[in-house]
Amino acid sequence: MGLKPRREYELKKKLVGILGLVSALAAFNPMGAHAANAGAFAFTGATTGLTPVLWVGGTGTYAFTGGCVVGASVSTTGPQVGVGCTVQASGSYTNVVCGTGFTGALALADSATITSGSNTIGIKYSIVFVATVGVVVGTESSGTGAAAGVVQINAVPNTGGIPSGTCTNSFNVEVVAAGGGTA
Repeated sequence: MGLKPRREYELKKKLVGILGLVSALAAFNPMGAHAANAGAFAFTGATTGLTPVLWVGGTGTYAFTGGCVVGASVSTTGPQVGVGCTVQASGSYTNVVCGTGFTGALALADSATITSGSNTIGIKYSIVFVATVGVVVGTESSGTGAAAGVVQINAVPNTGGIPSGTCTNSFNVEVVAAGGGTA
């Protein structure tokens, strides 16, 4: 799933701003040496399984697959920059109107796995979104780190076979997030 060059540039620009924040947090971390890891990433992807979203109301489940556009981290082993991670996520959603709602029952109940090479991290998260733009908050599954970011969801136009009253049965997703934790 390639991005148009302009969109990829915009995501990278957002990431640079977040990386500046991550660097500042790493340098001036109030937790001192105990908070030894910080990172930021931008990824895109699409739902691979989605209970069709109604125009108004409803609940359902989803699955998501994506890949990193770019990522960076600062840790006790030094800074790292990379591309090529994969993201797998799944959970539940509550829809208010198409493009407005929340995931994870607002209780960090959804889960994602981010894999880069031989490194894998589990995340528990929730998203609140209004008019397709949202905020994601989460924590590392082990509870040792936290993350937050911005999400853009775009409904894929319906094509034949979609029940009446359905907004969409697929979303394209873009996320830019940063986080940190203890070693």
